[in-house]
Amino acid sequence: MYAVDVQRAAGLADTHQELAARDLLHAAVMHRLGVRRIISAGTGFDQLAEVERLGPALESSWRHLVVS
Repeated sequence: MYAVDVQRAAGLADTHQELAARDLLHAAVMHRLGVRRIISAGTGFDQLAEVERLGPALESSWRHLVVS
């Protein structure tokens, strides 16, 4: 994590007050690295248009996306 990630997370917090700081930091790092998908039970990620959350309980529906 870099300062730019913290700054981006702070910017996201302005429009997504319902998300935990940890989730905002994950989203910021994902943005910097060009990662769009996250495997998480945390439904807060569903509020972020740039993030596609893959719920672990639904693994059979998305497994083909992440396993070659």
